[in-house]
Amino acid sequence: MIKRLDQPGVLVQGTKVRALLKVLAPHATIPTHTHPNHHVIVTALKGDVVLETPDEHLALAPSELAWLDEITPLALRAGAAGATFTVTLARQPKTAPAST
Repeated sequence: MIKRLDQPGVLVQGTKVRALLKVLAPHATIPTHTHPNHHVIVTALKGDVVLETPDEHLALAPSELAWLDEITPLALRAGAAGATFTVTLARQPKTAPAST
């Protein structure tokens, strides 16, 4: 079976991976947040999406992607034409505290 995935929301939900399709109106934002214990991959599909961390801003055009670690606070902002993008969250194992 093949299914066209064109509606915003969860595309895939598993125990270690979650993929979402996001659509933002022109200049809309997703406020600063983190994804503890997950690596994050953002892939731009349509329009421009800007990833904002406390130290960096990175604009992604269609077909570009970016990776973030699990502790970096992230906000997202759409460009003038809005933005359609995917967010893939890959669960990372919790690390045990170092023994002394």
